[in-house]
Amino acid sequence: MSALYRVARKLRYVSVLGTTACVAAFTLFGTALAAEPERRSLADGPTEFRPETEIDISGPYHADVGGERFPSTLDFWGPKATLKIAMDGQDKPMIGMFLNNRLKVVSEYLAENFNLTTMVEATYDGRCFYGQYSRIDAALGAKIAPIVLTPVWNDGGGGVPVKMPLPPKIDDIPGNYGLTLTNKDGQAINTNAQFALDGRAITVNAGGRVYRCDYSNKEMYPLYWRGNRMDTFKLIPSENGFTGKFVKEINGQEEEFDVNLVKGAGGGGDDPNWTFVYDVIVNNTPPVWIGKLTLHEDQAKLVIDVNNQKATMTGSLVENVLSGTGDYGKSTVSIRAQMNPNGFAGLFRKTDGGVVRQYPIILKNRPARTAGPAW
Repeated sequence: MSALYRVARKLRYVSVLGTTACVAAFTLFGTALAAEPERRSLADGPTEFRPETEIDISGPYHADVGGERFPSTLDFWGPKATLKIAMDGQDKPMIGMFLNNRLKVVSEYLAENFNLTTMVEATYDGRCFYGQYSRIDAALGAKIAPIVLTPVWNDGGGGVPVKMPLPPKIDDIPGNYGLTLTNKDGQAINTNAQFALDGRAITVNAGGRVYRCDYSNKEMYPLYWRGNRMDTFKLIPSENGFTGKFVKEINGQEEEFDVNLVKGAGGGGDDPNWTFVYDVIVNNTPPVWIGKLTLHEDQAKLVIDVNNQKATMTGSLVENVLSGTGDYGKSTVSIRAQMNPNGFAGLFRKTDGGVVRQYPIILKNRPARTAGPAW
């Protein structure tokens, strides 16, 4: 199994070492790629897991527009962004930019369709996009509404609720859960959480943080404590997961939320595919292209966007060596590259009509998106 994929798996089930059962001393920034961590104790102090490169957040999303929900898809290639909302037959893809966690995309029709224009401006919070949807029609006028784009979870949480046995045994608990936090004003935050086992202890990955507690079939108190912040869940088993309270304390100031955790069908099943994004430099000269590397166990798929045409190679990442073959238009392409702290470096070959051309290639880490959720 490749080192990079082992790291990705550890990020899914990362746990905290130490003798105090309910202290979490590590922080995850979203779903992140990090260097292989050392075995540390709490006495060593907190360690932050920072992503080495951008994690691809393309895929299906729920688009909540003015209280109505529509299926949508987001596709990112570096700063280029495309959003498609299946609202009606006239909504073609909106195209634009995604820079500094700000999404701005637009679609314009011609005069024969009444100069219809649709636009979305939204800010990424580490998981969802919050902003404004605008639809302007020369005949019907303007429609402006708030929009929230929420990723559709591919691995359980947020899917069909699972009926949990009461009281739950320890093996019933791991999996993906939909998490809703509601404050005293009735404002709700919706996100997801992953529960995993560490011996007889429970770890909860939620909100970019790792919580830890002892297992109980009656009440559990997952805890995160770092610096001047301490978070505590009080979780009581329910028919579909857990209910209870969440207390956030910063500098002695407390804020309390109601908690509802619903386990989704399929949670805790197969390992996910992880897609990492790189700047790609061929033959040591500009321009810089965007490449996406998708990993599942030792299998690897690399797609490089060159002049809006995709070079797609499939192969493996074994012993830190990335190799693959595939197609680019009518040409055959292949890669052999060694992983290094900055990404990958190696050789790229392109075959046209029996003529093989070879170039040096670099897959360079991109700045990771580390925007964190509001809570």
